[in-house]
Amino acid sequence: MGSMMRATKKGSISVRVWIFIAVLLFPPQAFSASNCPLRKFRSQGRAYLIGAYKSSFPDFGNLKISEGQLSTPGVATVAQMSMNGSVIVDIHNHKAFGPYRPPFYNSDYLEFAGGVGYSAGPVRLELERFHSVFETKGGVGSVNKDDACNIALVRAQTIMPGNYAVVENRKIDVSSVALNLCYEQIQISAALGYVCVGVSGNRLSLLNTGDVTHGYQGKMGVGIPMTRGVTLFIGTYYHMLHSSRFSSVALVVPERFDVVPKPVAAKANMRIAHFGGEFGARYMF
Repeated sequence: MGSMMRATKKGSISVRVWIFIAVLLFPPQAFSASNCPLRKFRSQGRAYLIGAYKSSFPDFGNLKISEGQLSTPGVATVAQMSMNGSVIVDIHNHKAFGPYRPPFYNSDYLEFAGGVGYSAGPVRLELERFHSVFETKGGVGSVNKDDACNIALVRAQTIMPGNYAVVENRKIDVSSVALNLCYEQIQISAALGYVCVGVSGNRLSLLNTGDVTHGYQGKMGVGIPMTRGVTLFIGTYYHMLHSSRFSSVALVVPERFDVVPKPVAAKANMRIAHFGGEFGARYMF
């Protein structure tokens, strides 16, 4: 019950933050501007190139993993365990594992995005390519860097030699291509506000296993025309993958595993999304 209340509170705070950003970027008076002096900078029916620096911050759900491909009655993953902070990290030693601690992930502060687009008045259609990497870092109580990178899937409440397998969780890597539809008509002082919605195709690397899934993206920001061909822009975005269930996750089977059947693969459940800011330029042909 407490976790549900915390999740609801977190979601409410996130919504308020996004509403606040939207009000700052798009005040009501911006939509009532009938004559936009910046229209002379907009090129009708022209292609353009995009280059931008982006920062990405993870917005992941709880990671839940269990053994998959099990058909034997009474055989299942009963508990997840993390490294207990031993000086020597050894996945073959069951005493190296202790209570489960959810992992944390580093942000990707500097990444490059590029793409192409086509502008037809206030409407733009663009194809964007970007890549985000979120490396795992230790959770609460972790001592070593690898503490959060190894998760034991135990077939009993108590871990013993030969009754667990290990999943490696070193990073989450998302390589994306997004098709965005943008509207840019909102005059804000010397700039033009824009909003975009898009769909994406994504190559995901999670738990040492690759997967492909589609996703959704929303963007908003302001563009400042510098010349007839160059526009600088700054904005924010939110990108979420559609799939949250992943199968055929790779397992590491420690020595002396003696419980039948032996582990083959695991399955995972995790919501994956990230948000951040971007700064770049559009160059029209």
